[in-house]
Amino acid sequence: MNKLLSIFLLSYGLPGLTLASDFSSCGHSDTTEPTARSGETNRTNYSHFKWIADADIWSQDENAVETYHSILNLSEIPLSASWEKARQTIPYAKSLTSGYCTPGSKDYGPKEYLFLDFSAPISTFGDGKKSAVAFVFLDKNTPEGPTLKRIQFVSPEDNTSDPTTHPSSNLDQNSSTVAPLPLGAEIWSYFESDGDSRTEARGLLLARYDPQDGSLSIDVKSGKNGEYIAFPPLLLGLDAKTFQEHLREAGVDSDVSSLRNWRELDEISYVTHKADYDREYVFFSSPNQVSLQFTIRRPDEISQMPFLLFAPHGDLLLSKYINTTIFFPG
Repeated sequence: MNKLLSIFLLSYGLPGLTLASDFSSCGHSDTTEPTARSGETNRTNYSHFKWIADADIWSQDENAVETYHSILNLSEIPLSASWEKARQTIPYAKSLTSGYCTPGSKDYGPKEYLFLDFSAPISTFGDGKKSAVAFVFLDKNTPEGPTLKRIQFVSPEDNTSDPTTHPSSNLDQNSSTVAPLPLGAEIWSYFESDGDSRTEARGLLLARYDPQDGSLSIDVKSGKNGEYIAFPPLLLGLDAKTFQEHLREAGVDSDVSSLRNWRELDEISYVTHKADYDREYVFFSSPNQVSLQFTIRRPDEISQMPFLLFAPHGDLLLSKYINTTIFFPG
């Protein structure tokens, strides 16, 4: 792997919410309840954009939800911004061009941990904060408030009900059996190859954790165009060398390194928090999905986990955080 990285981070206002019916150009459509939220900022001399926040039952697991957030730049001026609640940032050096959406990402998590946060502003560089909302995964015991509402799902046959206001009949609140918690992210972007050709790059990390016995399964996959992914396994209760050894047994080569060894600190600051500079990341490419099994204990440090996507030549295409803290509450 080429270890020379250049930053191309995940890119990202609202007088009133609207139905998100015009983000199909970004490759997204709202398929199930709850209804997607979207908004458009007032046009100024510095910015004008639309945003979308959506959540749908995940097609591969009826107990899990996938969330999607994106921004479409409507201004002729390149957009730089940070959407903290959606865990998305566009650094000034890699501004979002007019007419383009932010690179794609989906978050996966347990549906009983899903909330709608009505206080999720998008902070622009040079034009202040713009109002927005975001779907977020939080500890299921998090109390609701004026700007934070739990998303509760009804049974499929009760399709006339609003899932944001009715209790879920899919969850057995008195059951002593706890299903493994699903959590992860899928990210995608593009890189230049063969001159001006745009090639897609993708990465997937999906973890399932059973707090009753400490069992953890991790599914990982990159695309088929030479891209690779990286994350620090320690925040999932795993030593990096242990994870690397399991990858090796599955036929996947990998490198272990800190971000400090990969970039200058001023550039790393666009990617992740300072606390993550010296963590051991595992860097690898696996065009075939690999499933790994572990038994873990609660990590000494509980923190959100960075998940990174790189082009074959080493450019960082995308970075986002996965809220692994919901695996280890309290």
